[in-house]
Amino acid sequence: MRSVLRFEVLGPLKVVRDGRVVAVPAAKQRTILASLALAAGHPVTVRTLIERVWDDEPPAGARCAIQVYISRLRQILGDDHGIHHSGHGYLLDGEVDIVEFETLCARAGMAGEDRMLGLLRQAVALWHDPLLSNVPSMTLHDQVVPALTERCLQASEQRFELELAHGNHHELIAELIAVTRRHPLRERLNSQLMRALYLAGRQAEALDAYRSHARHLRAEFGLDPGERLAALHQSILTGQPAGPTVSAGSARRAGAAPG
Repeated sequence: MRSVLRFEVLGPLKVVRDGRVVAVPAAKQRTILASLALAAGHPVTVRTLIERVWDDEPPAGARCAIQVYISRLRQILGDDHGIHHSGHGYLLDGEVDIVEFETLCARAGMAGEDRMLGLLRQAVALWHDPLLSNVPSMTLHDQVVPALTERCLQASEQRFELELAHGNHHELIAELIAVTRRHPLRERLNSQLMRALYLAGRQAEALDAYRSHARHLRAEFGLDPGERLAALHQSILTGQPAGPTVSAGSARRAGAAPG
């Protein structure tokens, strides 16, 4: 019976065969494997692999070295799965978590409110920030990771809106604190944290969250928070409701699920 091989890129790179983690100890092999997994069944050229493995300083024998690394990866992955040559590059055979993520987000975009929230919960649960933390490729982290992180953040923000609309603010607070610490400049996340804290009766902490966001903005860009966040801050100061409820339709408009 053919074993099931799964590649995870929405966090540290991980290979799992039939529920067991398969070790990929060499950093350059992890870079190649991450590049192929991110392409999710589409070919990646040798030139792209060279750029990501060696960044701006490939050796003279880079193409031959890629072939050696591919051969070793095939041995690690096993005979019943593998990396296949395609045109001027290679493609990967196996399940990839990013495909599941995109499928769930696409289904969420067409679902009713209750079903939409459940699908987004499943999608976001696949994300373990920071992405590809065990893959040491500056090129990959500069050219690919930011856009993928943005897609994950958009899905998370959309889910948070729906959670708040369902009155799940208590359950969200710890998660929102963690994600805003990793992404302190992101206004929508900070708005959601402030609203969750306020709705949980933690007004002082909601105001502290605003001040923390404002400090980061000023330090990084010399800017003040936007009008919407400032208005939310004022509403919390005066004890007014901390934001409207959110329907599935408005959540889609506010942050369409990536796909």
